[in-house]
Amino acid sequence: MSIGTGAFFATAGEPLPMAEVTGRRWAVVVFGPVALLLGGVVLAYAGLFVVPGAPCGGTGTVEAPTAEFTVSTNGSAVTATYVGKDTVGGPGTDRIVVSVRSATSPDAASREWISDDETLSRGDSVTVPPGDIGFELSGPDRVTVEWYGSDPGQPELCPTGNRYVELTALRLENVSTSP
Repeated sequence: MSIGTGAFFATAGEPLPMAEVTGRRWAVVVFGPVALLLGGVVLAYAGLFVVPGAPCGGTGTVEAPTAEFTVSTNGSAVTATYVGKDTVGGPGTDRIVVSVRSATSPDAASREWISDDETLSRGDSVTVPPGDIGFELSGPDRVTVEWYGSDPGQPELCPTGNRYVELTALRLENVSTSP
């Protein structure tokens, strides 16, 4: 180093003097920026909910429909029919799913169900065929009709705007049989 340039300035061709980073200082140098970045991401995500007027600041009050379904089986396929009075669906409904779950194994089959105009009317039905089910049906097997909805006024990244409700849950031994 040159005497006239000061202790912290190097002349051309000389490297800057650096103290060796060890101990706690090493941990701060290495992990500090990562911790600051993660902390910033967490604060930004929390701000989506806490800040007044934030996109996720709403209550996410999506109401599930009160809907009635009948379930029938012919021994190899399962059919769910909507028998309610009003239509089900609209902007708050993402999908309705009919699921068949085996009582003796983790096997399950399901089919999403929504009509072309995104509503279900009285008499609309869906069948989960034997090819989709993939296991032999028995009395303890469970059939469910599930409603998944979301608040159309909230962005998709907001978890407060999503709901799931089981509308009907039956064991096959309690459903009607059809030919």
